[in-house]
Amino acid sequence: MMYELVTILALFAVQIADVWTTNQILARGGRELNPIMKWIMDKTGDQWSVVKVAAALIVAAFLWTNGNISAVWIITAITGLVALNNYRVLRGMR
Repeated sequence: MMYELVTILALFAVQIADVWTTNQILARGGRELNPIMKWIMDKTGDQWSVVKVAAALIVAAFLWTNGNISAVWIITAITGLVALNNYRVLRGMR
């Protein structure tokens, strides 16, 4: 039970970190480099973060129910690296 809770909390935390750092970069004149996210942002406006986090949670739920929790951790790690890179970019913009 604790492992499952930690997995979901970690996934959610890195999603929030990615959204926050992306918003900070955009507010300072930066741009989205991921073409898929750029398309989503163009189509959904200010609601892009809701779509992004919801999509990540849906994919994670699908993987989880199919017994592939390790894939959820891979997604979490990749998103964490993206958020870390965003943070580095953000620090360079200040």
